[in-house]
Amino acid sequence: MGSTENHQDVPVHDFIVIGAGIAGINAGYLLKTEMPNSGYVILENRDRVGGTWDFWKYPGIRSDSFLALFGLTWHRWPHDMDFAEAHLIRDYLEDATRVHGIDKNIRLKHQVKRADWSSEEQLWTVTVDPAGGPEMRMKSRYILACTGYYDYNNPLPVDIPGLDRFEGEVVHPQFWTPDIQVQNKKIVLIGSGATAVTLFPNLAKTAKHITMLQRSPSYVVSAPSRDKLSLFLLRWLPTSLALSLNWYRAWFFETLHVWLMKHFPRWGKKQVMDSMRKLLPLRVDVNVHFNPKYNPYDQRLCLCPDADFFKAFQNPNADIVTDHIHKVTEKGIHLKSGQYLEADMIITATGLGILFLGGIPTFVDGKQINERIGQQYLWNGIMLEGVPNLSLSATYTEATVTPGTWIRTRQMLKLVKHAQKIGATSVVPDVNPEIRATMPQAPVAKISSTYIVTAKQKMPLSGDRSPWRNPRNYWEDWNILKFSRPDNGIKYTI
Repeated sequence: MGSTENHQDVPVHDFIVIGAGIAGINAGYLLKTEMPNSGYVILENRDRVGGTWDFWKYPGIRSDSFLALFGLTWHRWPHDMDFAEAHLIRDYLEDATRVHGIDKNIRLKHQVKRADWSSEEQLWTVTVDPAGGPEMRMKSRYILACTGYYDYNNPLPVDIPGLDRFEGEVVHPQFWTPDIQVQNKKIVLIGSGATAVTLFPNLAKTAKHITMLQRSPSYVVSAPSRDKLSLFLLRWLPTSLALSLNWYRAWFFETLHVWLMKHFPRWGKKQVMDSMRKLLPLRVDVNVHFNPKYNPYDQRLCLCPDADFFKAFQNPNADIVTDHIHKVTEKGIHLKSGQYLEADMIITATGLGILFLGGIPTFVDGKQINERIGQQYLWNGIMLEGVPNLSLSATYTEATVTPGTWIRTRQMLKLVKHAQKIGATSVVPDVNPEIRATMPQAPVAKISSTYIVTAKQKMPLSGDRSPWRNPRNYWEDWNILKFSRPDNGIKYTI
């Protein structure tokens, strides 16, 4: 491999990375450090790096994982809080790209319109629409699709009877703009997931009244926004050692927490509910509003820093209602219980749409694969069967995602290095027909959240054996990276 060649006047890169969010920036760093002789380019549709953290604009948008894990292992988080708002995370990511020279390989405002694999050429051809310029093509040997799995253009469709009759403002957090005013308004916030839990305390500060309307409850856990031990280690130890210790400490306790909750669900549920009961005022009935029918980590827990979500209920202008919507009228919402919620504004935090490959039309020898993703197994959580030289960045549903994108990119580079060693030009996941006939066809994400269940047909499949079973956590991925054979379930073209 070299840096950049030309093929019929089209530039040929060793790698094209799609997306300049955390996963794409991590990929750029790994390519720079592990494969320094390879040429790569990162294509980003937006005008700034940051992905999610540049896109979302609703009040209070922040991380819901500890920055010790959620941040980059190779670039120190500069602030003393372990949860942070979106603009701080975006600025941190921009700083990381500048300090480590990754920004030189990023092309902002370059929208990928299409990707085509040619077995004859053993290359991907990527059609790109650069803002302010004519459509262009690039070729690459490999694509690292760091596009996540959310649909940024279309939230989860939801049918709310009569919503079109409402005379006030209807807002979805996905499309929040700076001119939206919430001061002195009566707001009904529909939803109970991470977005609603983040929005609620921020809106309660200035709204005349806010009601969180949920169809079913969620588990919400408070965590301190500042980790005193982490700050102590960073002050007194060499930076690299302190960062490493803080990462492993955060990873260990997160992994232990998930394991205990999953293996002792009744105990886990009691722990979380007792914690919520201590933080909520007596007027909020925990058994009604915070008593999910599912066990912890059947859906991901919601995290709130310094109990801000619970503290909002200390104010008389903040309420929660667990009920089903009968219909929306011009001035509010009628519930099936007969209760009526008057509103000036309705915010529909009702879920996100799922979309793999960023919705980019992707073809292998002229056959589009997008509509078949729900019928294809994932090889070790990173490659779609039958699709050469392309990796995905979607990772865990029960834990912090950044460690997963990091180690799975390393796993992809392990395959590439093996291909180089044996003189292969492509790597293709291939399921033995006999194995396929006996494997279950389970969705790759195994949680019961509505947005996941609704999108089951859009998600790749996970089997019940390696390498077709999707790893659930970093420990499983680490074992695959260190001990798996690079030819297990892979066909190489030499």
